[in-house]
Amino acid sequence: MDKTPIDWVDLPMEMQQMLVGKCDLHTRWNLRAVSSSVNELVDATKLFYSAVRVQENYIHGITIKLIHKLFKDEYTFRFKKNESGGTRIWRSFSPNDLIMENSEPETEAFEFLKTMCFRKNVTIGRFDFETISFTNKLEDKLEEVINGTPFPMKIRAIHWKDSKYSQSIWKLIDKCDGRHLKELKVSGRLPHIPLVLFGKNDEKLRNLERIEVECDCNATDEDVMSLNASIISIKSKLLTHGMVTRLIEKFTEKRSNGSFFIIDNPSEEDLSSLTIPAGFQVITNDPERMDYFNELVEGKKASVVLRVNENYVRLQVNPAGLHFFEEKFFIAPPEDSDFDDYYNVEDNEDNDFYGNGFDMDPNYDFDFEGDLYESDLYESDLDDFEFKYDY
Repeated sequence: MDKTPIDWVDLPMEMQQMLVGKCDLHTRWNLRAVSSSVNELVDATKLFYSAVRVQENYIHGITIKLIHKLFKDEYTFRFKKNESGGTRIWRSFSPNDLIMENSEPETEAFEFLKTMCFRKNVTIGRFDFETISFTNKLEDKLEEVINGTPFPMKIRAIHWKDSKYSQSIWKLIDKCDGRHLKELKVSGRLPHIPLVLFGKNDEKLRNLERIEVECDCNATDEDVMSLNASIISIKSKLLTHGMVTRLIEKFTEKRSNGSFFIIDNPSEEDLSSLTIPAGFQVITNDPERMDYFNELVEGKKASVVLRVNENYVRLQVNPAGLHFFEEKFFIAPPEDSDFDDYYNVEDNEDNDFYGNGFDMDPNYDFDFEGDLYESDLYESDLDDFEFKYDY
């Protein structure tokens, strides 16, 4: 048997791509430094991030966290103004900071984001964006990156927090491939005016599987009833009692196990006087809330539980016989992040992206502030690697 080693350059292109596709981010970065042809090969190989998080912080500046495989392949970068000018870049895998002279942290952070994440071959499970300042620097930089992206971006879920510049959300949604985008969550500080939720991208909103908006938005009765999501949480002063009743009837009739909605009315209209559709029986009756359940024995395998008080109405579909509320969250990305195994629009339409036995706490905090890496990653070959955006 011939045991002569096979040189990398002698491998067929398909095999080279297959090998690169099995590499973690650390290895891919090292491969980029081999040659321009290998760099192009890495660019052409599919990459799936379970999550990409962009967070502004008064202490750490701008933090970008890339999660390739949850708990297994995670990297944190912090971009902060350097004392002598320029930008200081802290990297979780290296004890040495990078100093970029004559540059702004916002520019460096979003150039990095564009190079590492907003590429044609990249799919993102969840994109988190959080700001704290009253300026729109981060939103402006994000819009520059979005406007300069010449292809639809493949993002599964968008979580947007604290920004009062809602037009940036819609520019991001407008750039997303609607076949991939399935979840939207907007939370944080309430803006001075309602969030403009419906408008240009209504078609993409109707196709979402989960939508949660914690701040007051411009949703009307017609807008909410047009949604096909199985999980809806909407706050709007424009919603009427009649719409809420119709939504209860819609979810009760469909009776999709695990679905739920929360309708919050921040106006002074009392929701406790809501007309409850026929078929619901009282579970709890006290001054603060009314709880009901609806269970059809024949041909139905799910119970519908309903809670009504003066501020909100909540409905949840449970397995048959469960007449209580369970906490529901927007589920975190899966533990394993192999693109083909978890989400491929063309090849695997019916695959449950959020399933596959993933049982971690959905409120898991990715710990922006702490030092996550106590492993051999600190001693990687990247410690002495000249970090470049075009590596």
